[in-house]
Amino acid sequence: MGNGELGNVATGLAGLFFGLAVVLLGAVTAGVGYLTYSDWRDRRDRERLAARVDPRVSSNQKRPTQKPKKSGDRKG
Repeated sequence: MGNGELGNVATGLAGLFFGLAVVLLGAVTAGVGYLTYSDWRDRRDRERLAARVDPRVSSNQKRPTQKPKKSGDRKG
């Protein structure tokens, strides 16, 4: 093998590794995007189910954890 042939092999390997890196980066990005979307979808479905069970809960409101205070309970 001459020097020109080694350069061609090195260039070919560099291109192969670069292509592999691009494919892996795309796969990881797509995986993170899918997991983010599925988490959002599941959260939205849970909120819709909670709103169907308890009509006081809307999609923008969390379920109340404490009972509202009565007007006579104020300290003053």
